Amino acid sequence: AMVSTQSTGAISCFVALPVLVILVTSIWLAVFVKRTTRRLQKQGILVLLFVSLVFVSSFAPLGVVSVLKDIIDHEHRHSAWFTNIYKMATLGVYFNYAANPFIYCLTFRSLGLYLQTMVKGLFRGCC
Repeated sequence: AMVSTQSTGAISCFVALPVLVILVTSIWLAVFVKRTTRRLQKQGILVLLFVSLVFVSSFAPLGVVSVLKDIIDHEHRHSAWFTNIYKMATLGVYFNYAANPFIYCLTFRSLGLYLQTMVKGLFRGCC
C-alpha cells in the first residue's frame, strides 16, 4: 500500500516530538535535582540515563527512515530494501518497550530482588 507524504510527515512528527520531549525533560530533571538536593543520586540518574538512551536509540531509526521516506523518490520508497529497512526500524520501537523492565531490574536492586523472589516462589510448588 502506498503511504502519502502527509502520513509520513505525521509519523516523523510522532517520532521526533517524543524524542525531543524525553531529551529536554531528562536534562531539565537532572538540573532540577542537582539544584534542589545539592547532589545527584546515582541510581536515579542511571535509570534516567538508560531509559532515555534506549528510548532515543530505539525511536531514532524510525524517525530517520520516516524523514527519508519523504525525501526519496517514489521508486526507491517502495523498493524491497527500503521496505525491509522500514520494518527493521519499526522493530526498534518494540525493543524500547521490551527493554524497560530489564533496565529497571538492573538499576533498581530492590526491584530485581523482589522479582527474583516472586519467580522462585512461582516455581517452588511445581518442581
